[in-house]
Amino acid sequence: MNLASVYLMGCFLCLLDGTNSFANFWYSEVKSPSAAERRLFHQALRLVRPPIKSHKLMTLYKKFFIVETGYKAYFLATNRTLCYIKWREWPLGYETLSGFSCDHQKAT
Repeated sequence: MNLASVYLMGCFLCLLDGTNSFANFWYSEVKSPSAAERRLFHQALRLVRPPIKSHKLMTLYKKFFIVETGYKAYFLATNRTLCYIKWREWPLGYETLSGFSCDHQKAT
């Protein structure tokens, strides 16, 4: 196997890796989140320590993969801080937190 084929294989695998920023094009915006999707969002917030309460869900993105569903959401916390959470839902309702951050400047 030559160097070019190794590089192409690596690029293909990075497309499949949901943690790679290049793979974010697989996410699609959920225009009107259903009650079940909003419930999943609030369940994912419970994974964050210390727990955080959401004031308003701004944008929800969703992607489907072979055995999981990935989500990322932008929301305002109760103190009007802009936050981001990314999580994965696995079969049987198992959820894992992939990323979380809050901008400590208050959103206007």
